Amino acid sequence: GHRGHHRPVQRGERGAAARAAYDSPERIVRLLGTEDGVIEGAGTIAYLDFIDVRDQAAVFEAAAAYDEWRPSLTGIDEPEQIDGAEVSSSFFDVLGARPHLGRFFLPAEDIDGNDRVVVLGYGLWRRKFGADAGIIGATLYLNGRPHVVVGIGPAGFEDPMLSGARWGCRRSGARSGWTVSPTTTCRVATRTRTPGSPAYGPV
Repeated sequence: GHRGHHRPVQRGERGAAARAAYDSPERIVRLLGTEDGVIEGAGTIAYLDFIDVRDQAAVFEAAAAYDEWRPSLTGIDEPEQIDGAEVSSSFFDVLGARPHLGRFFLPAEDIDGNDRVVVLGYGLWRRKFGADAGIIGATLYLNGRPHVVVGIGPAGFEDPMLSGARWGCRRSGARSGWTVSPTTTCRVATRTRTPGSPAYGPV
């Protein structure tokens, strides 16, 4: 059945650090959910729509689902709420990012039960963990549940919700982290096969 529509949205101007964090940013397109041409709420789409987009191999090289996630980090000093995102395993591939340490997510970690893994933002890693490379493989408690740290994001990559204009301007940017497995609705970012794909337009 019909599950609504999606359309591309042009991202705002980003700072130099943001541009450096992406590979070929002109090929990254964010899709927003619409109903009768009007953006629905936060622009999320049904997860089944994400599957449809992901499978359009002729247009997209890759697609990733993501949504807001603000877990409480406990067991280390004082509890702290961090800014983050729940993402599909392809998230960092779509953005063309490379881990500073460790790795990003594996497709097998999209499966329920395999998703207790986390990637820490570079700023959070330096501030909270003293840039200790030994954090890879350690267990952190997020919302009271154990998550294994598998990687550290690159420097300058501190905007888990791809908010564009807020990139690098928020104190909370040093508190970013990601985990896998979005829920029933999500935001979607895609990487087109060519810059300015005529089917969807550039970002």
